[in-house]
Amino acid sequence: MYLINTLIIHYNRAYAYFARTRFIYLLLFFSLNIFYCCQYFSYHPKDHPEFFDQVIETATNLKESGKIDSCFIFLNSKYKQIKTPGPGDLFKKYNFFRYYYLYEKRDFNKAIMYTDSSLKVLEKYADQKSYYRDYATANFYKGDVYFELKKYTDAFQSIYKGKLITEKIKDPCFLGDYDYRLAMVCYKQLNYLDAVKYFKKAINDFTFCKEEFIYSFQKQQLYDNIGLSFSKVNMIDSAHYYYDRALEYIDKVEPVFQDKKIHFETAKAVIYGNLAEIFISLSLRDTAEQLLKNSISINVRKGYANLDAQLTQIKLADLYMETSRFDKADKLLKDVRVSLDTLAQEEAELRWRRSRWLYFDKTKQTDKAYNLLQSYIALRDTIKQANIGLMAISIDDKLDNFEREHQFDQFKKSNELKNAYILGGLIFSILIIILLFITWRNWKKTKRNLIEMGRLNKLVNFQNSQLENTVQDLEQSNNDKDRIMKVIAHDLNNPISAIVNISELLLFEENINPEHKELLKLIKTSSTNSIEMINDLVDAVLNTSDKELKKVKVDINNLIKESVDLLQFKADEKNQKIVIELKTKETLVVNREKIMRVIINLIVNAIKFSPSGETILINMKKNNGKIRVNVIDKGIGIPGEIKDNVFDMFTKAKRLGTGGEQSFGLGLSISKKIIESHKGLIGFQKNNPHGSIFYFELPL
Repeated sequence: MYLINTLIIHYNRAYAYFARTRFIYLLLFFSLNIFYCCQYFSYHPKDHPEFFDQVIETATNLKESGKIDSCFIFLNSKYKQIKTPGPGDLFKKYNFFRYYYLYEKRDFNKAIMYTDSSLKVLEKYADQKSYYRDYATANFYKGDVYFELKKYTDAFQSIYKGKLITEKIKDPCFLGDYDYRLAMVCYKQLNYLDAVKYFKKAINDFTFCKEEFIYSFQKQQLYDNIGLSFSKVNMIDSAHYYYDRALEYIDKVEPVFQDKKIHFETAKAVIYGNLAEIFISLSLRDTAEQLLKNSISINVRKGYANLDAQLTQIKLADLYMETSRFDKADKLLKDVRVSLDTLAQEEAELRWRRSRWLYFDKTKQTDKAYNLLQSYIALRDTIKQANIGLMAISIDDKLDNFEREHQFDQFKKSNELKNAYILGGLIFSILIIILLFITWRNWKKTKRNLIEMGRLNKLVNFQNSQLENTVQDLEQSNNDKDRIMKVIAHDLNNPISAIVNISELLLFEENINPEHKELLKLIKTSSTNSIEMINDLVDAVLNTSDKELKKVKVDINNLIKESVDLLQFKADEKNQKIVIELKTKETLVVNREKIMRVIINLIVNAIKFSPSGETILINMKKNNGKIRVNVIDKGIGIPGEIKDNVFDMFTKAKRLGTGGEQSFGLGLSISKKIIESHKGLIGFQKNNPHGSIFYFELPL
């Protein structure tokens, strides 16, 4: 089939480019066929399993001891020492990085990158028996990453593709990975008894495997998962039975793999934590407490299952609260918070917020309890929303669909193969006729092409004239827009200028009390800024602002304080507090009015999008010859879908303020133009757990 398809492809290419010269056509045709045949039967480099497996094991030990950089350097250097590395060697290298980024760093983008690299390496050899296992495994791994990314259809496709490859191997051991993944899907869907069915099937599959560490370790994990599934449906006796079986199995195989002590200690600690939940449900709290402490003392260590340790610590904190030992619960939850800040996981974060809320509630700290309850509900709803796609999937339906698609593809390939044989018989018989036909056809085609070129030339001329008319219409429309903009700016300038003039006259009055005088100054300043804003808007829309900025030395500290004084009344309306932290005093050469405009815009946005009673912080830092001003709020934040548009002119990313304030979408765009005209930088970032930090940087 390969050679026949190659003949068809090269015939079409040669016909298109060299139809007029039969000799060159034949020469190219047979040369390319020889080239592709040579490629097809080419030799690929051999793998080095004995050497590279030892390299992987050493790198794993370095990683588990916390020497991540040394681990990567060692692995890459040893790989480079192989003069002709094989595809299996490269697959093992990429898989090492995939595991690290998926399960330890939780960097799913890098994990999918290394998984795709593994598949790309093996695709050339996917039809060779020696690479069936690796190719199937790479597809299973890709399914794992897709599940983490919530791309469930893609995940099922990858897992099903891996299953089809394992069926070629006809080794029941290898189906264990497939059944294990189906079990995990059922577990995540809360179909715990279905999960038990697949977990048990995976155990049966692994009984056909060789006595290797990876399969032994997976079997104890399967027993533990079965116990966990039974525990979820409150079948306590069954859960206890399978936890005990997991521990017994570990005791049985641990002496065989003495160099894997850390792995078995970790596994036991996980089982202790799960087993403790059973004793808690039976009100045997002392036994449960001891099991939880044993689990934590093991997995909290570096190189062990730190993620599981977080969950176990939360279980122990809950137990302390049940027995009114609130000081111990408080300390434990604080320790978990520190751990979560450096090693985040979604499930532990949700359970921590719930436990912290209960702690504040039980200790009568009502305000904190309310805030933590809101935070817990928000995260719970987010997770629930993210898992809607998974919960709606029927495994049986998905597998049936993929099976039907596979059968259809097989049917298509079968038909293609039959057609290829038929076509192969015909192509050799009509090749000579086609070659003789080429010259006559090209002559007729040339004649038709000349006629067609004349027609197309007329069409192009007509379209050019239409295009010229369209361009003229656009220019006229643009000119009309510019005139309208200028008229609007002029009409706005006049009344605002009158306000400025009137406020100046009133300021000269001698009988005005100081409070009114300050208000008049604010009116004058605001009106002057409004005039400048109108001018900037006209410049931005009409692109006419090419004049040189007038810059002077400005005390940035005083400028910030003036801006805050000017807006204090707005903050007072929402019972908000503006705090200024200026630890350094700096002077910049800038356009005073425009930089003040930027500061005011950022503070106004912070007031507008922060709830009543919140505090807005303004601070300034000096670093690498630049000054950075931060406006920090605890407001509603910037949703991901609009974060790329907030600085656009006339942006659609407009929202009402927390008090129903209107937003016009101009302030940040104008601020960006001002900062960039000063060769500075403006941007924003998330203020955890909620709110935003808008900042700008200017060179000293």
